[in-house]
Amino acid sequence: MAERSYEFGRVDLVQADAIGVPGQRRFRLRARAGGQYALVWVEREQIQALGLALEQLLTQVQVQYHQRPVKADPGGPLDDFPMTPTVEFTAGRIGLGYDGEHDLAVLELTDIEQNLAGQEEEAERAAEAVTLVIRFSRGQAAALRDQCEATLAAGRPRCHLCGAPMAPDGSHFCIRANGHAHGA
Repeated sequence: MAERSYEFGRVDLVQADAIGVPGQRRFRLRARAGGQYALVWVEREQIQALGLALEQLLTQVQVQYHQRPVKADPGGPLDDFPMTPTVEFTAGRIGLGYDGEHDLAVLELTDIEQNLAGQEEEAERAAEAVTLVIRFSRGQAAALRDQCEATLAAGRPRCHLCGAPMAPDGSHFCIRANGHAHGA
């Protein structure tokens, strides 16, 4: 299987958001570095895990490196995002790290096809794997964390008993209520 790797370096802008109506949304991460653009489709759970990982990273850097807390720096809107970005794929694996020498968060996103290729008997049938590496400031990391939280909060409300998403009318079958319908 062939592999393409994109090293965007330090990005001007990185954002998390969702498109569509709650219950039918698609989640994405977008980044811009100069004239290069990346669009990575992700799952809701990946947005949630990324938000938590960013919070942990920011706290750890503050304690370990004796850094002051930073203000979120969203960097402005990404209105000029092209219809055909430099790279676009669906993430299978997401890794987050920290470059202490340059005081930058490092996000590595790997195409889901690379994860599936290991399960395929014939590697020729697997698509070309893609890896994207972006770097951004702690202020941008704080903004991305906030965007992850806001994106999740904009979805369907969750049941206070089991955490499952509620139907548009506020009801659902709650496993913690022995399968009885639970309404708002």
